[in-house]
Amino acid sequence: MQIRNIHLLALAVLILACMFGCSNTGQSESEKATSGESLAVLDIEAGIDYKMGGVQPITSQTFYLLDSDAEEILKSSVKNHHPGKFGFLSMFGFDAKLIPNSEEHKKALAAIEQHTKYSATTDLHGKAHFTNVRAGAYYIFGFAETRGGYAVWNLNVSLKEGANSQILDAKNAAVAL
Repeated sequence: MQIRNIHLLALAVLILACMFGCSNTGQSESEKATSGESLAVLDIEAGIDYKMGGVQPITSQTFYLLDSDAEEILKSSVKNHHPGKFGFLSMFGFDAKLIPNSEEHKKALAAIEQHTKYSATTDLHGKAHFTNVRAGAYYIFGFAETRGGYAVWNLNVSLKEGANSQILDAKNAAVAL
Protein backbone atom coordinates (compact mmCIF):
# COMPACT_ATOMS: atom_id res chain seq x y z
CA MET A 1 0.00 0.00 0.00
CA GLN A 2 2.82 2.43 0.86
CA ILE A 3 4.63 1.74 -2.43
CA ARG A 4 1.41 2.46 -4.35
CA ASN A 5 1.06 5.82 -2.55
CA ILE A 6 4.66 6.72 -3.45
CA HIS A 7 3.92 5.91 -7.12
CA LEU A 8 0.76 8.05 -7.01
CA LEU A 9 2.70 10.90 -5.42
CA ALA A 10 5.42 10.64 -8.08
CA LEU A 11 2.75 10.67 -10.81
CA ALA A 12 1.12 13.76 -9.25
CA VAL A 13 4.48 15.55 -9.13
CA LEU A 14 5.14 14.67 -12.79
CA ILE A 15 1.72 15.97 -13.85
CA LEU A 16 2.20 19.20 -11.92
CA ALA A 17 5.66 19.68 -13.41
CA CYS A 18 4.26 19.29 -16.93
CA MET A 19 1.43 21.70 -16.18
CA PHE A 20 3.99 24.37 -15.32
CA GLY A 21 6.25 23.86 -18.34
CA CYS A 22 7.94 20.61 -19.12
CA SER A 23 9.90 19.41 -22.09
CA ASN A 24 9.17 16.21 -23.92
CA THR A 25 12.67 14.78 -24.19
CA GLY A 26 12.18 11.91 -21.80
CA GLN A 27 15.40 12.73 -19.94
CA SER A 28 15.77 13.94 -16.39
CA GLU A 29 17.79 17.09 -15.69
CA SER A 30 20.70 15.02 -14.31
CA GLU A 31 20.70 12.75 -17.38
CA LYS A 32 20.84 15.82 -19.63
CA ALA A 33 23.70 17.33 -17.65
CA THR A 34 25.79 14.16 -17.81
CA SER A 35 25.01 13.16 -21.38
CA GLY A 36 27.40 15.73 -22.85
CA GLU A 37 24.72 17.22 -25.13
CA SER A 38 24.83 20.82 -26.24
CA LEU A 39 21.96 22.51 -24.44
CA ALA A 40 20.28 25.74 -25.42
CA VAL A 41 17.93 28.20 -23.81
CA LEU A 42 15.35 30.06 -25.90
CA ASP A 43 13.60 33.22 -24.74
CA ILE A 44 10.69 34.40 -26.84
CA GLU A 45 8.69 37.60 -26.71
CA ALA A 46 5.38 37.55 -28.59
CA GLY A 47 3.26 40.56 -29.43
CA ILE A 48 1.17 42.23 -32.11
CA ASP A 49 1.77 45.88 -33.03
CA TYR A 50 -1.58 47.53 -33.67
CA LYS A 51 -1.94 50.92 -35.39
CA MET A 52 -4.15 52.04 -32.52
CA GLY A 53 -2.87 50.93 -29.13
CA GLY A 54 0.72 50.00 -29.92
CA VAL A 55 2.29 46.63 -29.16
CA GLN A 56 0.05 44.27 -27.24
CA PRO A 57 1.74 41.20 -25.72
CA ILE A 58 0.46 37.73 -26.57
CA THR A 59 -0.32 36.49 -23.06
CA SER A 60 -1.05 33.04 -21.64
CA GLN A 61 -0.45 31.28 -24.94
CA THR A 62 1.54 28.10 -25.31
CA PHE A 63 4.26 28.01 -27.95
CA TYR A 64 5.87 24.79 -29.14
CA LEU A 65 9.23 23.77 -30.52
CA LEU A 66 8.47 21.23 -33.25
CA ASP A 67 10.80 18.84 -35.01
CA SER A 68 9.08 19.54 -38.36
CA ASP A 69 7.36 22.32 -40.27
CA ALA A 70 3.79 22.66 -38.93
CA GLU A 71 2.36 23.18 -42.41
CA GLU A 72 3.97 19.94 -43.61
CA ILE A 73 2.69 18.12 -40.52
CA LEU A 74 -0.83 19.35 -41.19
CA LYS A 75 -0.67 18.59 -44.93
CA SER A 76 0.05 14.95 -44.16
CA SER A 77 -2.59 14.58 -41.43
CA VAL A 78 -5.53 16.81 -42.37
CA LYS A 79 -7.79 16.12 -45.36
CA ASN A 80 -8.71 19.67 -46.36
CA HIS A 81 -5.59 21.41 -47.60
CA HIS A 82 -5.87 24.68 -49.50
CA PRO A 83 -2.87 26.76 -50.57
CA GLY A 84 -2.27 30.26 -49.18
CA LYS A 85 -2.60 31.89 -45.80
CA PHE A 86 -6.23 30.94 -45.23
CA GLY A 87 -5.34 27.41 -46.34
CA PHE A 88 -2.95 27.15 -43.41
CA LEU A 89 -5.77 28.16 -41.06
CA SER A 90 -8.22 25.78 -42.75
CA MET A 91 -5.75 22.92 -42.25
CA PHE A 92 -5.64 23.88 -38.59
CA GLY A 93 -9.41 23.45 -38.42
CA PHE A 94 -10.73 27.01 -38.78
CA ASP A 95 -13.75 27.74 -40.96
CA ALA A 96 -14.29 30.82 -43.18
CA LYS A 97 -15.42 32.86 -40.16
CA LEU A 98 -12.22 31.86 -38.29
CA ILE A 99 -14.11 29.72 -35.80
CA PRO A 100 -12.40 26.44 -34.89
CA ASN A 101 -14.20 23.44 -36.36
CA SER A 102 -13.96 21.15 -33.35
CA GLU A 103 -13.28 17.86 -35.16
CA GLU A 104 -10.64 19.13 -37.63
CA HIS A 105 -9.11 21.34 -34.92
CA LYS A 106 -8.70 18.31 -32.62
CA LYS A 107 -7.05 16.33 -35.43
CA ALA A 108 -4.66 19.18 -36.14
CA LEU A 109 -3.74 19.58 -32.48
CA ALA A 110 -3.11 15.83 -32.19
CA ALA A 111 -0.83 15.92 -35.25
CA ILE A 112 1.12 18.89 -33.86
CA GLU A 113 1.42 17.22 -30.46
CA GLN A 114 3.20 14.22 -32.01
CA HIS A 115 5.97 16.54 -33.24
CA THR A 116 6.26 18.71 -30.12
CA LYS A 117 9.66 18.51 -28.46
CA TYR A 118 9.31 21.38 -25.96
CA SER A 119 6.62 23.83 -24.90
CA ALA A 120 6.42 27.07 -22.93
CA THR A 121 3.60 29.48 -22.07
CA THR A 122 3.86 33.24 -22.30
CA ASP A 123 3.48 35.41 -19.21
CA LEU A 124 1.61 38.72 -18.87
CA HIS A 125 4.39 40.46 -20.82
CA GLY A 126 4.28 38.01 -23.75
CA LYS A 127 7.53 36.35 -22.70
CA ALA A 128 8.24 32.62 -22.47
CA HIS A 129 11.37 30.68 -21.58
CA PHE A 130 12.40 27.28 -23.00
CA THR A 131 15.17 25.66 -20.92
CA ASN A 132 17.38 22.61 -21.40
CA VAL A 133 16.64 22.40 -25.10
CA ARG A 134 18.92 20.27 -27.24
CA ALA A 135 20.74 22.62 -29.60
CA GLY A 136 19.58 22.21 -33.20
CA ALA A 137 16.90 23.13 -35.72
CA TYR A 138 13.25 23.57 -34.70
CA TYR A 139 10.07 25.32 -35.74
CA ILE A 140 8.49 27.69 -33.23
CA PHE A 141 4.77 27.06 -33.54
CA GLY A 142 1.99 28.93 -31.81
CA PHE A 143 -1.22 30.77 -32.46
CA ALA A 144 -3.17 33.53 -30.81
CA GLU A 145 -6.39 35.42 -31.30
CA THR A 146 -5.90 39.01 -32.49
CA ARG A 147 -8.28 41.93 -32.93
CA GLY A 148 -8.82 41.00 -36.57
CA GLY A 149 -8.67 37.21 -36.36
CA TYR A 150 -5.62 35.07 -35.63
CA ALA A 151 -1.85 35.05 -35.82
CA VAL A 152 -0.06 31.76 -36.42
CA TRP A 153 3.69 31.30 -36.13
CA ASN A 154 5.60 28.51 -37.85
CA LEU A 155 9.10 29.93 -37.70
CA ASN A 156 12.23 27.93 -38.50
CA VAL A 157 14.98 28.58 -35.92
CA SER A 158 18.43 27.16 -35.33
CA LEU A 159 19.31 27.10 -31.64
CA LYS A 160 22.95 27.29 -30.68
CA GLU A 161 24.35 26.11 -27.38
CA GLY A 162 23.65 28.71 -24.68
CA ALA A 163 21.27 31.66 -24.83
CA ASN A 164 19.02 32.31 -27.84
CA SER A 165 16.16 34.76 -28.28
CA GLN A 166 13.39 35.37 -30.78
CA ILE A 167 10.73 38.06 -31.12
CA LEU A 168 7.42 36.83 -32.52
CA ASP A 169 5.23 39.44 -34.19
CA ALA A 170 3.05 39.93 -37.27
CA LYS A 171 6.16 40.36 -39.45
CA ASN A 172 7.38 36.80 -38.92
CA ALA A 173 4.00 35.10 -38.49
CA ALA A 174 2.95 32.54 -41.09
CA VAL A 175 -0.51 34.14 -40.90
CA ALA A 176 -1.55 37.41 -39.27
CA LEU A 177 -5.15 38.48 -39.74
